[in-house]
Amino acid sequence: MKNIRKITLLITLILAILLLSSCVGDPKAEYAKKELGSLSGRLFFDENSNKECDCECGVDNIDIRLYQDNCTGTFSRSIKSDEDGYYKFVDVAPGQYCIYPDISFSCEGFMSTNGINRVVKLKAGEDIEVEWFSYEIYFELESK
Repeated sequence: MKNIRKITLLITLILAILLLSSCVGDPKAEYAKKELGSLSGRLFFDENSNKECDCECGVDNIDIRLYQDNCTGTFSRSIKSDEDGYYKFVDVAPGQYCIYPDISFSCEGFMSTNGINRVVKLKAGEDIEVEWFSYEIYFELESK
């Protein structure tokens, strides 16, 4: 009878430990999550070519690419700009990155007014709003 009580107590103790450890979660995973950050920005039409956003329209549905280290580095992932031209990469590990909008406006009469990419260094847990990308009319396309 004493052995049955000891075994029951031991099983109960083991189950309690397992239950508590499943509720707490992995502290390393929680720490790693705090290490991640985000990179965000916007693409807009610079109608007056002043390189500043003066309530101008965003450029939507553009593929924004994220590369590790620099623009010739390893491709990380891509997202689309929203209807107002905004984008945001979340859960980004610390390090240096290049953000590159995959946009071929020069063939359509537009060109960048402030550079075609951004290189940023992200620290642990940091949220960076990257300098916005702006585009202006380079030449008018003739309609036929």
